[in-house]
Amino acid sequence: MSSYVLRRATGVGATAALLLTALTACGSGATDKAPSITAPKVFYLRPVGDRSGPKGKAPFGVSADDGKVHTGGTGAVDHTLTVDVLPGPKAAVVLHKGGDCTGSSTHVTCEVSAKYDSASGAGSVSSVAAKGSEPGDAGTLRFTYADRNGKKVTARTRAVVGEPVVEVWVVRRWVVRG
Repeated sequence: MSSYVLRRATGVGATAALLLTALTACGSGATDKAPSITAPKVFYLRPVGDRSGPKGKAPFGVSADDGKVHTGGTGAVDHTLTVDVLPGPKAAVVLHKGGDCTGSSTHVTCEVSAKYDSASGAGSVSSVAAKGSEPGDAGTLRFTYADRNGKKVTARTRAVVGEPVVEVWVVRRWVVRG
């Protein structure tokens, strides 16, 4: 009889410990994490005046998150996204600003929310091929996302004018019979 009571008490203790661990794990899911920014490593730009490129191409996408838990939305618009065209041998890329962005064709700063996605259109910056650039010319874009406390994260994208073109060569083999 006492063996049964002991096993039952051990089972209740193990169940309580498991429940407490599960509740602690659920509570820790709401903690803050490190800020992050995501941008493609390479993006192909349509050359100036080219209308023959692919239709329905996925737009350039950048997203950033300050890592904090925000209830009811994307957080306050008190963060900055800065985009720079890094110096290179030839100007291949320029920036176009939209929304609440300010700057020039090589440096743009936008006021954005804590959770930013360029697809939303708010505070958007787009890159295009520079006038006079040719297919194969490339430039580097640096994206810097900063929160209100000055924490910064960066990402870089290599912007290439033109796109790879697949060419197929057909080799015919002629057999001469004599």
